[in-house]
Amino acid sequence: PVYWKDRIFDDSPARQVLVVLGAAACGLVFFGDAVAWLFTCVIAGRPLSDFAPAHLTLVFDRAVTLVLAVGAGATTLGPERQQGTLPILLATGMPSRDILRGKFLAAIRSIAPVLVVAGAHLAFASLTMGIAGLSAALAFILGLASAFALACSLSLAAGHPRRAAVLTTGALFALWAVPSLFALPFPAHADFLTSLNPFGLLIRSVSLAGGHSAEPHPAGAVLFVVGSAAISVAALAAASAALESRVRA
Repeated sequence: PVYWKDRIFDDSPARQVLVVLGAAACGLVFFGDAVAWLFTCVIAGRPLSDFAPAHLTLVFDRAVTLVLAVGAGATTLGPERQQGTLPILLATGMPSRDILRGKFLAAIRSIAPVLVVAGAHLAFASLTMGIAGLSAALAFILGLASAFALACSLSLAAGHPRRAAVLTTGALFALWAVPSLFALPFPAHADFLTSLNPFGLLIRSVSLAGGHSAEPHPAGAVLFVVGSAAISVAALAAASAALESRVRA
């Protein structure tokens, strides 16, 4: 077997069913969104701003892809430690970055059906949202990338898929949910605080496309984009460095 591409996520029938069901659910949401656009904008001739609220269904896609991405990422390197095959993997002489790349691509492949359907929905929504579509796409993609990278990195550190998933969920809660909770006692800063997570930024982008006042906060959106990119790079770099240190040991 090619150990660096082996992943228990692919071998789990229950998880395979989850991927199929996730893809089907996202597909139904996308279909409903497209039908709403057809009747609202094409047949009725109403402006795109009247249709924009329908794009809130992207929040469902966001949640589905996030859960599956964390699950797939958490089962990359952790099982190698859990099953005692990590020394075999490192003994192949492959560079740590290649091992990590192989695991990362395998994780993406395992949930590819959901990513393709959700990506098509996101592309459709972005094209029909105007400039607000850019912030919606960034919120979706960077939020997914940072969650995926964190799960892959913590998979090696935790050494067990469930622990890695729990740690990743806790980290994402601290990064995304906690700032939004502070918006309750500090309503004057609610726009900024709720723009620091992909869900809030996505919802505010849809609101902007619909001509409503709850638009993304510029500083909050920029901080989210920069922070998510930095977290993704740092998490993968840390995982690569950890693998490299094990090779040298």
